[in-house]
Amino acid sequence: MTIKNIQVELTDKTASLSADMQFKSGNNNRIYFSVDRKYGKFIVKDASPFLAVVLFSCMKISENITIEGSVSEKLLKSTQKIMNLVESWNMGMKKVNIKVKQAVKDTINKKNVALFFSGGVDSSYTYLKNKKEGKNKITHLITVHGFDVKLENNSLFNEAITPIMNFAKTEKVEIIVVRTNIRQITDRYVEWEDQCGSAMGAVCLALRNGLKEVYMSAGVELTAMRPVGSHPDLDPLWSTETLRVIHDGIERNRLEKVRYLSDSEKMLISLRVCWRNKKGSYNCCECEKCFRTMIMLEAVGALKKSKSFNKPINLSILRKLYVVKTHLRHFRHTLEELKNKKTNPELAEALEDCLRNNEQNKLLKEFVRKARLMIGKIDFKYNNGRLFYYLSNKGVI
Repeated sequence: MTIKNIQVELTDKTASLSADMQFKSGNNNRIYFSVDRKYGKFIVKDASPFLAVVLFSCMKISENITIEGSVSEKLLKSTQKIMNLVESWNMGMKKVNIKVKQAVKDTINKKNVALFFSGGVDSSYTYLKNKKEGKNKITHLITVHGFDVKLENNSLFNEAITPIMNFAKTEKVEIIVVRTNIRQITDRYVEWEDQCGSAMGAVCLALRNGLKEVYMSAGVELTAMRPVGSHPDLDPLWSTETLRVIHDGIERNRLEKVRYLSDSEKMLISLRVCWRNKKGSYNCCECEKCFRTMIMLEAVGALKKSKSFNKPINLSILRKLYVVKTHLRHFRHTLEELKNKKTNPELAEALEDCLRNNEQNKLLKEFVRKARLMIGKIDFKYNNGRLFYYLSNKGVI
């Protein structure tokens, strides 16, 4: 893998950082990060973000990295720790050699504090906690087009970004909208769950001339921690001499975070958790993640206040819902809350049925899960995930 031809391009409306990525196979891709022109001064013209982009992919296919450009000296040293950590997780990634033209220390001191903000439970929790308790107040929200929402789907992204922009305006914080094609290249090699942290790290590194600290919100609480792409031991390693990356929120589980948010109507209005986006919906109210969040909101008495979920909880669908093994704990936490409060016995009963169904026929469910995972890998590797997104949009999966 060779990283070369690093360029910054300015237009009347945008500023972008891009570089060529050439694999040994001959595949040549140009990866870019694009922001509004006024954030052009945040961009650093070096290879640090592109190293973060390709590191896990190269570890997956055992391909050494040559960089025709400079990187942060601290980041370069940290890549050895990153590779040691990820290799120890037995995720099919092996250490590779990295050859860099020049390692340079970052020297520009900044004052801005940013948060990756999708409108989901985790990032909403981090924002609200920082507002109440933080010493360094968040000044910027970073929202990325090309992570959860495909670059081609402008209509869905516009729908998703509108409440976030309204929220940022009322909170008097700035919002940095980043467009990047990272996933169009890296999804061929590494699952999103395993690379989400490095992708966010790449965005941080691209914009680090304007950022002192960046928060990445934890998706897994400390008591359930497992090897995953965004991890408290991994995320801070994307820091440089003048940029501090913070993994935040491991102290509370998801139900506790929802309870923390339940009194904030501002946070509830913009809440978006859906990965399925059935027929372009903001929250489809039918996928596992939507159900997970809706039943928690109901358990803490806040579902009616969250206008972003425009359908009631469908108990018949909930009973039959397939839940990924690592997410079952969220449903158990909610069931315990419902039983203690005794406010919605019908929901508690349906949730018990859901958990019971997921406990039964484990072998069959695991076989189906692995089969879907294998098909998904092939789809993302050779078809850029088009089949997945098509079936998701149609509500088939």
